Amino acid sequence: MANLTEEEKEILFRAHEIRERIRAEELEAGEITLEEATRQADEELDELNARKRYNSQRRYRSYEAETDEGFAPDREADLERDSYDMPERSRVSEDASYANAYDANEDADESDLSAKEVRRRRKQERKREARQNAEAERVARQIKREAAAVKPSGQRNADERKEERKTARKQKRKEKKNGLGRRMLRFLLALLLIFVILVLAAYVAVRAMITQTNYKPYETSYVRAADVASDPFVTNILLIGTDNRVANDASRSDAMILLSINRKKGKLVMTSIMRDSYVTIPGVGQNRINHAYQVGGAALLIQTIEENFKVGVDQYVQVDFYDFMEVIDAFGGVELTITPEELPYVNGYISELNHVEGKEEGYSFLNEAGTQLVNGRQALGYSRIRIIGTDFARTGRQRAVLDALIRKVKSNPLRIITACNTVLPDLTTNISDNEMAALLVSAPMYLFYSLEQVQVPINGTWWNDKMGEQDVLGIDFANNNAQLRSLIYD
Repeated sequence: MANLTEEEKEILFRAHEIRERIRAEELEAGEITLEEATRQADEELDELNARKRYNSQRRYRSYEAETDEGFAPDREADLERDSYDMPERSRVSEDASYANAYDANEDADESDLSAKEVRRRRKQERKREARQNAEAERVARQIKREAAAVKPSGQRNADERKEERKTARKQKRKEKKNGLGRRMLRFLLALLLIFVILVLAAYVAVRAMITQTNYKPYETSYVRAADVASDPFVTNILLIGTDNRVANDASRSDAMILLSINRKKGKLVMTSIMRDSYVTIPGVGQNRINHAYQVGGAALLIQTIEENFKVGVDQYVQVDFYDFMEVIDAFGGVELTITPEELPYVNGYISELNHVEGKEEGYSFLNEAGTQLVNGRQALGYSRIRIIGTDFARTGRQRAVLDALIRKVKSNPLRIITACNTVLPDLTTNISDNEMAALLVSAPMYLFYSLEQVQVPINGTWWNDKMGEQDVLGIDFANNNAQLRSLIYD
């Protein structure tokens, strides 16, 4: 093979490739088995190795004959002897005969060359032959791998059917999953639609209820001073309870509670402002703080609180005695603890109100002391007690009523919705419809805020004083303002 021309070698390699392709097609068609194809490939590889050994032996003998002094090789005898060493292979016998004849002619041409030149040429031939043999082996191995990879038609059809069944199962699972996903999506969309409808219905209902409030904004030229504290996360609502017993009658603010909603800290702060606090009323002078509402309404009262206590008041809600009772009754009453000492005073204030309304003397009296559910009339009588514990204890009772009302609503937040139709018409406020809607929507969340209570002036920061013939409370404003701002705004 080493003495073939390049064109002849190429033809020989092509013949091998054609034979291997024919074998692969026969294997695929099922005409031969995988074992037969593998055996044929192994035989051809063995034949190639035998030819390599044969060529090596022939070259070695030629080299010895040409380089050994005094030795005259019998070329024909060597070639004849070598032919017996060559394995009989039916498919390559013609190639071997042709190669022997070609080598004989070539050797005759090289007889005149020197031994050094012969060695050089033989070395080059061996290198070429080594490369060609390596390439032939690579091609043979590749053909063998391809033949081994080809499956008989029966096995291939079985594998294809198995793969088709597997693909069908996957597709079925995918379709089932997609169908479940589509059903779930439709379900979620339906829930979302129902939720949107409920929210819109609730919004319409809330807006209808909100319009029942007595919306009363105030006009004033007052501009909040720069040293008055405020925070976008804190809303301060002033709850004003007036002492008028007759509609449209001029009255003073009997109860003033600043309700602070701190959304950043998640807490509520109820600050009772003592009505006898001696303050400076803008445009009026020094007087009790409850006098501000009598002469200037909610606007002047808010301005007075801001300028004296340096805490911003954002909104106000005002109720009178009758409104207060209706609010408590709308929520089904509240639970209070009435001491034996407080019992006669509660009934005394109830008797006064019965006389104003023309009701019988004992109407809605409390029969005994202790913890019990009280109605609006009884809660009003309790929150007005001033003789026991002075005005500080009275503001504490007012906060106790509000605290009991918050606890009542906490136990059933839906009471807010059922009570709104009764409560809202009793309120006078500067809270707009949109702001009121936001408060009502957030009310269930606010109910679970922590609750802190305080009164101003704070203990230890006031003293008893006289204003003419009236007893008033002198106040250390610097101390009160610092503590109040810290409690509300943190």
